[in-house]
Amino acid sequence: MAALNSCCFIGHVGGEPEFHNTASARVANFSIAVSERFKDRNGQDQERTEWVRCCAWGNLAEIVDRFVHKGRLVYIGGKMRTTSWTDRNDVKRYSTQIDVVTLQLLDRRDDSRSNNDTSRDGRGEN
Repeated sequence: MAALNSCCFIGHVGGEPEFHNTASARVANFSIAVSERFKDRNGQDQERTEWVRCCAWGNLAEIVDRFVHKGRLVYIGGKMRTTSWTDRNDVKRYSTQIDVVTLQLLDRRDDSRSNNDTSRDGRGEN
C-alpha cells in the first residue's frame, strides 16, 4: 500500500523564529497560528486556533531568517514528524512538527523583495 506524508497550512507566524546550527545545516524553528471560524450549536460565532510547529533547514532557514517574522501570513508545505523522549519524571513525551519543504509568503511587506515563493533550494523548485 502506498503512503503519503504531506501537510499544508496557512497561518500567521506567532513569534520571531529561533535559529541554531547543526553539524550539517542551519535550522529555523517557528510556529504558525492556524485558525478556523465556525458557528456553534447555538448559532454563535466561534474561532478555534491550532499552533503548528515548523522546522526549516538549510537554504529555507536562511530565507526564514530574511523574510519570516512575527505576524507574517505564510503558506507552509511539508512533512509531519513526531519525536518522543522521556522527561525527568520518567513520563514519555511527544512533539510533532512540520519539516518545511515549501514556504510561500502570502502578505505583502516592504521587506519581501523576492517573488514570495520558495522551496528547499530557495528558487521555487524542489
